[in-house]
Amino acid sequence: MPKINIKKPNLKIHKVFFSNLNSLIFKELKSYFNSPIVYIVAFVGIIFHFFFFLFLGAFFQNGVSDLTTYFESLPWIFLLMVPAFTMGSISKEINQGTDEYILTKPVKTIEFVLAKVVAAFSFILITLLFELPAVITIITAGDFDIGKLFTQYLAVIFVAFCLTTVGVFYSSVVKNQIGSLLLTLLSNFIILFIGSRVVTFVLPLFLAPYIERISLITHFESMLKGVIDLQDLIYFTGFALFFITLIYYKISTIRLPKKSIKLTKLRFTTLLLLVIIFFITGFGQKIPGSIDLTRNKINTLSEVSKDISKNLDEKTTIQLYYSESLPAGLQTIKRDTISLLNDFKKAGNDKIRIVHKIGDTTKAMDKGIRVEKQGSGNLSTLQISDVYLGLVIKYKDQEETIASISNTNNLEYEITSTLTKLSNKDKKVIGILDTKVRNTSTTGLTAFKSTLEREYTVESIIFDEEQRTIDSEKFDAIIISAPNQEMSEEMQGEIRRYFDEGGALFFMVDPINVQTQMMFSASSVESPLNNFFEDLGITVEKTLLFDLKSYASLQHPNYVFGIPYPFFTITANTGENNSFNNISSVMLGWASWIRIDEEKVHNIEITPILQTSNFAGFQKEGEFNIEMEQTWDNIKENELDQYTVAVSFVEQDDSPGRAVLVSDSDFLTNQYGHLESYQNSAFGLTSIEWLVQNEALSSIKGKSRQIAPLMVKSPAHALFLNIMMFSPFALILLIAAGKFILRKREMKKVYK
Repeated sequence: MPKINIKKPNLKIHKVFFSNLNSLIFKELKSYFNSPIVYIVAFVGIIFHFFFFLFLGAFFQNGVSDLTTYFESLPWIFLLMVPAFTMGSISKEINQGTDEYILTKPVKTIEFVLAKVVAAFSFILITLLFELPAVITIITAGDFDIGKLFTQYLAVIFVAFCLTTVGVFYSSVVKNQIGSLLLTLLSNFIILFIGSRVVTFVLPLFLAPYIERISLITHFESMLKGVIDLQDLIYFTGFALFFITLIYYKISTIRLPKKSIKLTKLRFTTLLLLVIIFFITGFGQKIPGSIDLTRNKINTLSEVSKDISKNLDEKTTIQLYYSESLPAGLQTIKRDTISLLNDFKKAGNDKIRIVHKIGDTTKAMDKGIRVEKQGSGNLSTLQISDVYLGLVIKYKDQEETIASISNTNNLEYEITSTLTKLSNKDKKVIGILDTKVRNTSTTGLTAFKSTLEREYTVESIIFDEEQRTIDSEKFDAIIISAPNQEMSEEMQGEIRRYFDEGGALFFMVDPINVQTQMMFSASSVESPLNNFFEDLGITVEKTLLFDLKSYASLQHPNYVFGIPYPFFTITANTGENNSFNNISSVMLGWASWIRIDEEKVHNIEITPILQTSNFAGFQKEGEFNIEMEQTWDNIKENELDQYTVAVSFVEQDDSPGRAVLVSDSDFLTNQYGHLESYQNSAFGLTSIEWLVQNEALSSIKGKSRQIAPLMVKSPAHALFLNIMMFSPFALILLIAAGKFILRKREMKKVYK
């Protein structure tokens, strides 16, 4: 039998390729570090970036541990940097004739192209490294979501690389560096700007889906949420490969004679490759798949939603209504909505069916979907179109409508709570005490009441001549907000009897009345609720609380930016009540503090839920001053402490009463316009669910807003934070000065 020789396959990697590439990249980076213009551009770029981030973005005024505004402005800073860094990348070589010299050496065209792109891209990343010390310092002042930060940096890297390929392409096409700079600037501006509302207003709405797919900024903003989506990865990869192919073609033509067969083949191959890249990228926009890297998986369906979907008794249909033409911004929201609905469908197996209703405006209006008019085109060609995006959930013979979807932040909660409302037969009953009460009327807790009605039956409790008792068997929990006048002893007795018989109370107490209509003023309020549980050791003090470290800002009509306002206290979760683990920060306006007298505490378990920072203080009655513009320098550090502003307590007997007490009655009314940034509504919902011992949906409500406040730990920390904000500028100046000194020494050397 003949011997068969099997040759070992040659799997050696072309070492020369990597050697040349590294050498070329090093050469390019050296030229960048030796160019004074690059330092100037980097310095100016960082100045603009920090201006957008710190001032226009009002980062410290917002006071939350989230750097989204930092990353949102970076692509527009690249708009300045990329053209300046890439304008001479290849055009300079062409003008000096060094491109032909390099390409006659054993250097492959692809090596030459990649070296130019990677070097310019690397220097942009090096510029970002100058800002890293400032970013790290900011992170020390808050509880940031590291997974989200990683995804946001990844998004910035993708955008920087894509814009760099555009710049290098124009540098290969245009011999004049200024021409290359201007074309790159214009092209990148169009690429970033094309997905904005200004563009969607001018262009016909039927183009919006295509604009959304080709807009770089749309895919960038999609990743800023903390999700790595396969569609975005395919888009960025296709975008970069498209322009790298064009650069490769342009450089390859230098080596080939005109009208040669090789040049014809190159043109055909390049065109074919561009078409393939275009179609693969376009097809990739329909491929689902994503990884949620956020801390609590806020973009992923929660276990509660999965369980509710899986345990539905009957088949449920979710009809998604949307117009044929949607603005680019709503296109992204529609994409996220469809992805979320598919998750519900998957969780419910075959119990949930998703139906798309496209362009049926009449039917949408009949179902209660909010339809708005959108104009497109200019004055001479103005076209008005119907724009809507909403959904209808059908369960058995019941229907519920979500009239408009403007964002997907709380959409999972809305869908899950609606499914619960439709499928739950035995709802718990929540009562709202509505007599002589300031903030529990329809003008006060309307939004919160609507939230409760998704899961509970909500009824008003009116004390009058006909109704003088509280039905303990009927109400599973009662909400009481601070009354604006004295409460009758009979009413007080009924509330206490309800509690002692095992009832659940949600107290929102306000011992301070604040007036803001004509001028800012505060006065104490005589309310029995302040001392309602004094016999149990719990008292709400008639003081006005402020926090010099953890606070929000208040908008003044005479100022562009909000003014830091210590009376808008951002309180943090103590972590002592596990049921409130989904809550991280709650904003209380003009609150008081709760005193716990340990000597009076008996037969009851009291648990602090929310506390201020260690830099809080209070004004006593007769000393109230809530003006926006006042100095706080006279407050000494030894006068500051940490104060409790919300507690839960349970009686220790056979029929234990339960209660949650908060020293602010306005925190659920949304009248100050700050609540969207905090978890006030989620805290209210969690409190009710803890009271009725039905902890489920609050975990969804809270997870979408788990942004912790910035917490400056000490005056020294604040000083260090301020100093580090200038570190990027100092680093660039230091490196530039070092290069200047080294170059001067080099020039003074005498060579023998």
